[in-house]
Amino acid sequence: MLPFNLILAAAMLTSSQADPATELRAKLDELGKQNFSGVLYMEKDGKEIFFHSVGYADPESKRPFTRQTGIEIGSIVKPVVRVAMLKLAEDGKVGLSDSISKYFRDVPEDKKPITLQMLMNHTSGFQDVFGGDYEPIKRDALMQKMLEAKLLFTPGSKDEYSNCGFSMLATIIEKVTGESLERHIARTQFTPLGLRRFGYVLPNWNRDELMTGYGSKGERWGTPREKFWYKDGPSWNLRGNGGMIATAKDLATWSLAAHGGRLLKPGSYKLFMPSWAEKPPSATAISMSAGGNGIFNTVLAYMPHHKLVLVAASTDGRFEIENHLRPLYPLMLKVAGG
Repeated sequence: MLPFNLILAAAMLTSSQADPATELRAKLDELGKQNFSGVLYMEKDGKEIFFHSVGYADPESKRPFTRQTGIEIGSIVKPVVRVAMLKLAEDGKVGLSDSISKYFRDVPEDKKPITLQMLMNHTSGFQDVFGGDYEPIKRDALMQKMLEAKLLFTPGSKDEYSNCGFSMLATIIEKVTGESLERHIARTQFTPLGLRRFGYVLPNWNRDELMTGYGSKGERWGTPREKFWYKDGPSWNLRGNGGMIATAKDLATWSLAAHGGRLLKPGSYKLFMPSWAEKPPSATAISMSAGGNGIFNTVLAYMPHHKLVLVAASTDGRFEIENHLRPLYPLMLKVAGG
């Protein structure tokens, strides 16, 4: 007969191996040896089912990650702007087939065929960026640069990623509504959902609430608010296409609302998720958005069959969490009971 302590140890080992959440935490801790420092947060049916952090939100002060830590979400701003534009279309304030010439004066002939839908689909022909994220440039100055620049291709003929295309969408939203982009999104999306920790400046972020980033050589990069920002938000090289900050909880809540019919009417949702409109999502379908600036890397994923949303964020330029997350999806589904 085995001694009691060996029996107990074996039982504990079996229990640990059978617990998906414990296994997932161990996997994330292992990634810490590969320079992962960040968080993974999961919700199912609007309720938290998993939270785990590795490393520190600020290594110098040993400040830990919490559920209230502000995450730089990068290009995940773009789906938020798309929802804003689709809601304006629902209200008849814009038409997705409208030419940009309806919203800007003296649009050159080569750019008159560009529509709002093309801006949303990255088929406008505009180049990606016109300057660094934190290089100062105001809204109208960037729009003038865009209208004067040579297009990469005939509008609508192919797709090529364009950050500045979403800055133009943000400008159109401001022109149509008479509100700043952030205030409009807060009024029509965040406030109705009870989201107070999502935005550029309206959440009034404190430096001690934010993740501190590190570069590809392990050097301190800092927080987004240590870089150049105007009083109402970042440079327009970043405005509308990136740079917002959110807690994992608020980002997850927004995702569930966007996919769950709380923000868009069914017809608009089909435009938001055209692939699912053509073919219903399978049991393994995932809608994934990712954002990064070479320092921070954030992933927002939604699995409709399981009503599961996850937010993962990392703070080290030597580690891209997106590349390491996919192999963990089956384990995450086990955590969710799927």
